[in-house]
Amino acid sequence: MIKHHIAHNLETDLLTAAELCREFRISRASLYRLFEADGGLAHYIREQRLNLAFRQLLSPAAQDNRLIDLARAVPAFDTVLHQLARRRASRRQ
Repeated sequence: MIKHHIAHNLETDLLTAAELCREFRISRASLYRLFEADGGLAHYIREQRLNLAFRQLLSPAAQDNRLIDLARAVPAFDTVLHQLARRRASRRQ
């Protein structure tokens, strides 16, 4: 249920631990325990945003979009773009 909420709010700034705790009425410790297997809450959200940005970059509908438009649509895009660059560089090695 929380992952579903995250998936539907990747393009917003509402994905903070405090907001998720408030929305799902759980403690911060419980929230963090739920995401331990995923590398932590921040890691999970970052990876989901990275995947979203990657899908959007590959989308045929995005061919006419500028990269800056994608950057504005995905919060923390600079982090996402950095992660994409690191993945691409690691595949070349």
